[in-house]
Amino acid sequence: MTSHRLSQVNKLIQEEFNLIVLREVEFPGSYLVTVEKVETAPDLKHCLIWLSVLPINFRKEAMALLKKNQRKIQSMLFKKMFLKFVPKISFRIDESEEKADRINRILDKHN
Repeated sequence: MTSHRLSQVNKLIQEEFNLIVLREVEFPGSYLVTVEKVETAPDLKHCLIWLSVLPINFRKEAMALLKKNQRKIQSMLFKKMFLKFVPKISFRIDESEEKADRINRILDKHN
């Protein structure tokens, strides 16, 4: 699959996933779950959805709720997307922003 096509699939999954989570998954409390990026395998069999959860101390709770609803979300993605194969989704926490912040603090300390 061409990288352009794969990029389009990633974008579509991200958009549909955001809509599904917004409408179908009720996160208790006041925390924010956003999709940072989507990485779909070239064969379209698997997809990693990288998430940011704020505040950070709700990460485990948010991930548990998403994993509990994973089949429902997967099924809804299948209905919304017009692809021969809809990849099996899995979730990961994107910690790149935290790592960058930690590096910046270390650099600021040494300047």
